[in-house]
Amino acid sequence: MIARLLKDIFIKLMSNYGGITYQGKNWNKEYPLTYWKKEREKLFINEKLKDMLTEFFTQVSIEGIDKVLTRKNVQELYKKYCGNS
Repeated sequence: MIARLLKDIFIKLMSNYGGITYQGKNWNKEYPLTYWKKEREKLFINEKLKDMLTEFFTQVSIEGIDKVLTRKNVQELYKKYCGNS
């Protein structure tokens, strides 16, 4: 149940901060990380989740969304940052 809730929160945050919908043709792979760094401290969420999102957006800025947004990668990030809570 908690993992599912975390997944839902992660997907919503990733979508909102990813900015693909809002930026349209102006979107580039660096946008999500730039925006996330500016907004990160305004959110009242668990620090582990913030760290997980920071790594996710960093990966996107380097490798692009298609290579990073995979079930396997998100699961690995979850295990790395939240799996031992």
